[in-house]
Amino acid sequence: MRRIATLTAVILAFLATLAVVSPASAHSLFDQSCSLASDTPLTLAEARASGDWHCPAQRSDMKTRHAWVRIPPAEMPPGTVDLQSDSMASDGMTIATIGRDGKVHATHYTPTAIAHHWTAGTRFSIPLPLETKDIDSIYMRIDNPIGPQVATSMSVAPHDSVAPERLVLSVMLAFLTGMLAIVAIHSLVMSIAMQSRFAFYNFTGLGMLMIYTISSSSLIFLIFPNLELWPRTTISYAAVAISISMLGPFLLNFLEPGMITPSMRRLIVLTASIAFAASLIAPLAWLTGWSLRGIYHLLFVPGIVIGTIAIREAWRKGSVMARAFTYAWIVPTLVAVERIARAFNLSPLDYTADTAFYIAMAGEGIAMSIAIAWRFNSVKHERDEALRRGSELAEVASRDSLTGLFNRRDFDSRRWRKSDVLAIVDLDRFKTINDRHGHLVGDEVLRAVGKALADCVSAGQILRAWRLGGEEFAVAIDAASIDAAAIALNVVRERIAAEARSAVPQVQETITASAGMASIGKEGMRQAYRTADAALYHAKASGRDRLCYDVGSHTMATIFPRPRAAA
Repeated sequence: MRRIATLTAVILAFLATLAVVSPASAHSLFDQSCSLASDTPLTLAEARASGDWHCPAQRSDMKTRHAWVRIPPAEMPPGTVDLQSDSMASDGMTIATIGRDGKVHATHYTPTAIAHHWTAGTRFSIPLPLETKDIDSIYMRIDNPIGPQVATSMSVAPHDSVAPERLVLSVMLAFLTGMLAIVAIHSLVMSIAMQSRFAFYNFTGLGMLMIYTISSSSLIFLIFPNLELWPRTTISYAAVAISISMLGPFLLNFLEPGMITPSMRRLIVLTASIAFAASLIAPLAWLTGWSLRGIYHLLFVPGIVIGTIAIREAWRKGSVMARAFTYAWIVPTLVAVERIARAFNLSPLDYTADTAFYIAMAGEGIAMSIAIAWRFNSVKHERDEALRRGSELAEVASRDSLTGLFNRRDFDSRRWRKSDVLAIVDLDRFKTINDRHGHLVGDEVLRAVGKALADCVSAGQILRAWRLGGEEFAVAIDAASIDAAAIALNVVRERIAAEARSAVPQVQETITASAGMASIGKEGMRQAYRTADAALYHAKASGRDRLCYDVGSHTMATIFPRPRAAA
């Protein structure tokens, strides 16, 4: 949390500096210009002769299919200058420079030609053919732009300053793209390693942001030099829309369970779908020629509102992850709101604030990477705690509460080996002990038996012991032969009798146990159980206090309490 807060503070300070310090070499031109709107492309001569010019220029004129802008050279810096503006998608433009000698220097720029004059950020920079002292006026016609920013963000800069600024900004934007790539890969690795949905959504969002940064900042022209403005704008708009739409499912999976109500979850899914639909706006504008930029930005507003309400509710419920999300996204959200406001001419900032968005997104990527790692630690702790509790519950569920031995459920779920030997042990005349001394004493006897069997397991004499119910127990033995298993089990029977005598001295009757035994063998557990149960019945019928087991040919071997091998 402290790291995220520190990182956010650094980004805020940087953005504050960026907002105050704008490029001193750039001079805004639109407010000092005149505008002329038309539904058909007028020639330069027709435009100059028209009486429909608006001075100063009006932004509403820039929303038509074709618009001329007349730029006075009075505010331009001396020397050779570049005309710069937003390289937003359009069908091209014509730039005409009229010298003081009356000569006209007119050039039509196709979308590909404009792209070739890209500079860092969403800008183009075209050098004018004359020095400012020789320019009488400048005319620019814009054909079918996606928005008015191509005209309204016009500026000029000294030609010698363009290349250094382009280099510095390109290096910075490439660095930010690299940061996004690193944190995106980090999220992808974590999503695969931890099988986490929210890490995958974060990876998708960061990947789209990386594509947006490359395309919107014009770095894409280094990769695809012949790419035109409309495909570039379509990629840019679609990438950022998909990235923002990933915030909805990310939030639903990132916050702790129970922090978002079902109705709010549905609203988040709906607004994320609306944001995703914004990715189709640029292709639709390209195909239809309609200016849909305002609608594009409005589609993100519901998500901002609903997301803010959801985070606020989770914060009130004590969600630590909601706080981490807030710290990571407060700056990008403010920058995004400013960009939406600027699309409707409600922001005092200009295009230079676009850099803030790239920086904010890179900072968000780092902050969310830290938050995701923190969330993973939380999830891991929760998972480990759940596994521990599950193990404890499973242990409790598989244990007999009186004796501490494993119970019938564990016995039924055991996977037996062919080499295992099963023995069923039953206390002799246990009902008489209960009737004479009471059930409390009977329970003490059963606990003594449980302790004796547990000690035998610890000593390695038997593999496992169960209380099947009442005074009946089961034992698993690993022995080289059935006879060796019988000798080992008979020692266990003696230990049961000795432990009972020691633990419950008030019982005067001799406490003994009878047992039946059988090998698991090829016939399996069920047949071994039937054989061992029959052997136990034979031991009981033969006088009790003995061990019987089938040795084949319907012959039952019997071991009485104190065999020589056990002495």
